[in-house]
Amino acid sequence: KKIDSTDFLDSIFVSKQKLFPTNDSPVTRSELVDIINKLKQIVSEPNIDSLTRFLSYDVNLCQAIFNTLKANHEFEFDDNEMREFITSLYNDIQPLILKLKFAYNRPRPNQLADSYDINLYPIPSKGIKSPSYPSGITISAIVILEVLGNKHPKHYQYFKNFIDDVSISRVYLGHNYVSDIDYSFEIAKAIVTHKAITHKYKF
Repeated sequence: KKIDSTDFLDSIFVSKQKLFPTNDSPVTRSELVDIINKLKQIVSEPNIDSLTRFLSYDVNLCQAIFNTLKANHEFEFDDNEMREFITSLYNDIQPLILKLKFAYNRPRPNQLADSYDINLYPIPSKGIKSPSYPSGITISAIVILEVLGNKHPKHYQYFKNFIDDVSISRVYLGHNYVSDIDYSFEIAKAIVTHKAITHKYKF
């Protein structure tokens, strides 16, 4: 049974208080400069492994997670069951993420950079048409990998490192602010421990 996003809203949605710096704050401007520096770093690296990996998360997170786990020979699983598990969990939380995005409606870094007369050119993506906060890919990765980590506690640190790699990729690609990522961890934590998730995915 698919989880209804309204199951989450009462306990996860944090009214209209701002959980990130205002658009005109010095902190936001500093975040934009940091994004530009990270963009320059990732596109100028002679080894393109990081950029290739980051782009795979952006293009299809579920497939990227599956491929990474499949390549790690410490894990043994049925391919179809793992695909279904990852996809089901991902699909269950997307309506909630979109509701939060449009409730807060934070501009993407490149959109806000224009008002500062700052040139910020993110790596092209189909997924940045929605508002910036919270980071949907970050939340999705945390939820999926935390649940897997709880199911496989021996490999929990591996999943934590995987989460960190996905989350920082959003800044390096120019798609999210660091503050988007920071607060997305808090939202994801609430989702992972919500009874709708713990009951359906049993851990």
